[in-house]
Amino acid sequence: MERKLLAAKKLITGLSREEKRWSEDSTKLSKNLINLLGDCLLCSSFLSYAGPFDYTFREKMIYKHWHKDLGERKIPHS
Repeated sequence: MERKLLAAKKLITGLSREEKRWSEDSTKLSKNLINLLGDCLLCSSFLSYAGPFDYTFREKMIYKHWHKDLGERKIPHS
């Protein structure tokens, strides 16, 4: 019985430490969920429109125009 009690205490201690990590991960996932719409929009736009252009033009298009447009429309993105 003592061995089972000791094992249970170790399990509870281990899980209580994990609770903090799980809470932090939950917060990060919530923030990622909010940014998901804008991130998907950027990715799909890139795949649809940026293919034929070189790196310099793509960079200008994404970081100067699309990010600015998302900000003006208040669409969250990472």
